[in-house]
Amino acid sequence: MGPQGWINDPVAPYFDENTKTYHLFYQHHPQHIKWGNISNSHAVSKDMIFWHDLPNPLLSSDPLFPSAIVTSWVNRDSPNGSLRYDRYGVFSGGAFPNDPSDFSKGFSVLYTSVQELPTCWSCWYKNNTETVSLVETTDNGITWVKYAGNPVIPSPSEEWNITGWRDPLPILEADEFRRAVFPGDSPGTVYAVLAGGFKAPYPVPGPRLFLYKTVNPNAKHLTEWAYAGNLFRSNISDSWSSKWSGSFGGGFEMSGAFLLTDDDGEEHWCVSSSSQGDRKDPDPAKGSNWVWWGCGKLKQGAALGDKPDLDSSYLELAMVGVPDFGETYAYNTFLAPSVEEQKSHEKRHNTASKKYRRILLAWSFEDFTFDPYAFGWQGMHVLPREAYIWSADVLDPVDRVTEKGSWTATKNADGSYRVKTLAQRPVAETKLLFNNATRYDLADSARKLAPGSGYTKLAKLPSSAFKVRFELSPPPADATNATWLNGIVLRLSPTSGERTILAYDPSYEAVVVYRQNSSIVKDFVNSTEIAPLRLWTLKSTGSRQSLSFKVFCDNSLIEIYVNDVLTLTTRVYPWADDATEVGAWLNVGQASFWNFEAWDLSSANAFPNRPLNTSLPLVWDGPEVAGLWDGY
Repeated sequence: MGPQGWINDPVAPYFDENTKTYHLFYQHHPQHIKWGNISNSHAVSKDMIFWHDLPNPLLSSDPLFPSAIVTSWVNRDSPNGSLRYDRYGVFSGGAFPNDPSDFSKGFSVLYTSVQELPTCWSCWYKNNTETVSLVETTDNGITWVKYAGNPVIPSPSEEWNITGWRDPLPILEADEFRRAVFPGDSPGTVYAVLAGGFKAPYPVPGPRLFLYKTVNPNAKHLTEWAYAGNLFRSNISDSWSSKWSGSFGGGFEMSGAFLLTDDDGEEHWCVSSSSQGDRKDPDPAKGSNWVWWGCGKLKQGAALGDKPDLDSSYLELAMVGVPDFGETYAYNTFLAPSVEEQKSHEKRHNTASKKYRRILLAWSFEDFTFDPYAFGWQGMHVLPREAYIWSADVLDPVDRVTEKGSWTATKNADGSYRVKTLAQRPVAETKLLFNNATRYDLADSARKLAPGSGYTKLAKLPSSAFKVRFELSPPPADATNATWLNGIVLRLSPTSGERTILAYDPSYEAVVVYRQNSSIVKDFVNSTEIAPLRLWTLKSTGSRQSLSFKVFCDNSLIEIYVNDVLTLTTRVYPWADDATEVGAWLNVGQASFWNFEAWDLSSANAFPNRPLNTSLPLVWDGPEVAGLWDGY
């Protein structure tokens, strides 16, 4: 999280091969608890877990922050930016390798420069609202300088009638992408995805992932770009599957593309995207936005010199899902060296010869319906997550396997099916959180819990920062929530009765979080979180999958990982200080509960060099910015 103020999207994450350092920028509105005059702050890490603020920002210094914790924008008492093309905000973007085949030659950052507001998928879009601008570094990412010729990609033609056009993100597997889609392009071509969409009366309105590419791979700077068609397109409000993948909505934002290779050697081209305008959820904090991912195959694009087709798509999806059905948005991804690669002292510059992990980062928004002036801040980022393709041979009936969902299924010669899906797990580096942590094991008396025994206390933790791990046997195939409903209780207070229940509900075929009693303060949202997860009958065991839970809690933020496939983030706000008890919840039906352990993580400080108190007074922007952003 930021030292204070509002934060949202993770921006331009990358790993510096020369200094072995992770860099992360993030959208920041210092001394405000609402979105507004957005710029970017900057932090670095050696492990993605513990971070250090950099005194030099992505864009400009700010003398009003003498502590140099955040120095991200100037002229606080007006909306003016440092230059006209980004006067109303520095929106999201990505870190682009200067040479896509050799990451050791450094990165540059492309960001969305905003000179007009408002911008939203459903409102009138004024031409030149958003452009793409470049910042560069010559000292391994410590300081950054705007390119004098910004913006490097101007707004698209007014004839497009767009919903938005922003968030340039790189395709880091550029050589593989070039060979699949543009085999005639020169080696060294860099590709960027911008998110947006077309409005009616455009002949085929709907969201789009616009593709751009450099036209001079030998240029010294990433300054010469051309539109190259659509990576992906959809009609308005199309849905792959209402249960498993939400909706593509009316316009996209914050969207990137990447390549994953599974254990069988099959390649999957994937996109991670945010869609606007078609979510119907009882939680008002989620608004109308979805996050989604899709994986499939690429097809060859237009030949050199041909005009791109505005209504075609280079990516044909085979499966679509949701990375998190809870309180996350604006996913940004990057490549990090594998754990084995990091241990090796061999220096290999060629990216094709190195092993990388695809890392997902996301913003977790707050979940309440009031302005938190007393907080002095809003928003944080979740733990880094590794994306990979999970696969298994299953024995489920054909109708369950071939349902259009967040997986692919291929029939094996023996009649079983090979099922694959995009999955997430905490990065291996999260183990560093436990270096000084205290472990609590399940008491012997609680190892055999009777069905329907209700709540059984397992641990009273000393703080609200902890990790819990446990395993739960699966429900019978014909179970409903009337015959089987079991899980664990988190953040229980013996004095106030506040509690949050995490369970698997067979009626929904989903992981659920019951928040009705999570806080005695009724202004906090307490709707139930529902995240569909299909449990497969594995050929290797002949049995249904059990449920393996990893739960990370950091005060109000709860991140839930199930079977290293599903991820669900939720927010709870207990009022009582003693809301740190954890226990088993065997409500109804036969269930086994085992391998419980809990860790107190209060000693793990994500920003160890940051002062304990970095709060600053809120600033009132005044009525002169009415219509752009409001108040504090």
